[in-house]
Amino acid sequence: MRKFFLGFLVLLTLAVASCGGGGGYDGNPTPTNALRMSPLLSNVSLPVGYVAEVAQISQGVAPYHVLSSDASVGVEDIIPEDGVLRVAGLKPGTSTVVVQDSSVRQTQISLTVTVKVNPLATSVGTALTLRVGEPRTFAISGGVGPYTVISNDNSIAEVSGQNNSVITVTGKTKGTVPVLITDSTGATLTVTLTVAVDDFKVNPASPTGQVGSEMTLAIVGGVAPYTAVSSTPSVVTVQVNGDAARVAFKSEGMSTLTFRDSSGLSIPVTATSTLTVPPLVISPSSGSAQAGTRLTFTVVSGAGPYTVVSSNPSVASASVSGSTVSVSLLTAGNSTITVMDSRGQFAPITVTSTPVPPPPAEFTATPSNQTVASEELTPVTYQITGGVGPFVALVNASDLAIASASVSGTTLSVRVGSSGTRCVASQRNVQVMVTDTGTGNMITVTQTIAAKLPSGSICP
Repeated sequence: MRKFFLGFLVLLTLAVASCGGGGGYDGNPTPTNALRMSPLLSNVSLPVGYVAEVAQISQGVAPYHVLSSDASVGVEDIIPEDGVLRVAGLKPGTSTVVVQDSSVRQTQISLTVTVKVNPLATSVGTALTLRVGEPRTFAISGGVGPYTVISNDNSIAEVSGQNNSVITVTGKTKGTVPVLITDSTGATLTVTLTVAVDDFKVNPASPTGQVGSEMTLAIVGGVAPYTAVSSTPSVVTVQVNGDAARVAFKSEGMSTLTFRDSSGLSIPVTATSTLTVPPLVISPSSGSAQAGTRLTFTVVSGAGPYTVVSSNPSVASASVSGSTVSVSLLTAGNSTITVMDSRGQFAPITVTSTPVPPPPAEFTATPSNQTVASEELTPVTYQITGGVGPFVALVNASDLAIASASVSGTTLSVRVGSSGTRCVASQRNVQVMVTDTGTGNMITVTQTIAAKLPSGSICP
């Protein structure tokens, strides 16, 4: 690590002698060998504690020497290998920094260096809000380190960690406290810390439940950890786990549950335990679906928690989560799902698992081809199998003059000729397209018309 030194501006006078056989510079400057600073600077400013590489020094006669006129600026001799002029801000002030080469006849280079102190500041400004128990980290800038950070009241907020200029504060209790930051020169900055607390409450505020049931209450706000006690444990008991309280209704009556946070705040909660238990009702009470699917049912009333059992587990399996009963249909058949609540009430659910239907038959027409005479006016029929009706039949547009087609149910009828006024001069195939409108599939039936030219007929 380089060590900066201080010096006062003096006139450097060096005598350089040339020895026999030597090849060194004789001290006579030339215009092309003048000492040079790049960039050429006259003034430089930097904060306290910073080191800056301000310029490149070249030419002249190495080594180069650097002097500072004031102790506010530190300098070091320039290393010939890199030629970099470096200055350090040691404390507020102004200094004249002079660079001189080893020749007594070279013109020296000088510049003014001003060292300033930036005002103290933090990354959170001058005010910070945090919750009880919450740590928050912020950075200090400006001034002159090292810094001292002190909380005016550690019971509200304390400085829980300091790493150079990075500070960690932690909220302890509700309130406002100033945190004083002081740098090494005595400059100060105050950051106001506000520690906030959410309103302390319990939801629901008036729990009611049937004897033998349980309920979970949510604790909000305040300062953890929390505690709770029941005024009548034989009626209602309470256990706190984190920010949740589990309430058990033991016998008919009322009890006051007192919740308290770590700051001493307390909340009275009235819990009512009733003996009346509504009947166990499931909605819907039955269901049917295809094997491989699932049915769900809702427990409308009763006293939880609930359990379920299937009378035929190979047909249907059942489970319950909260008030939702899920039934998985495994194979075709019937099963009764029995739901029981914590009071011993039963409710049956009748489920039917239907078989998985076989895949649809192949969409086709039988036969796929028939041959008729051109003058035959009797319709030729085909039987459609598979597919999903209704079905639609269309004759190729070029054959509409000699054939027509229609579908009734699953019977396709193709009629050739028209009152003896149409015929074909040679054998011809008529294509009939049959569409399954249920799925959009299509098949083609070919009707072959034999050539026959009766007397007096007109051929297209």
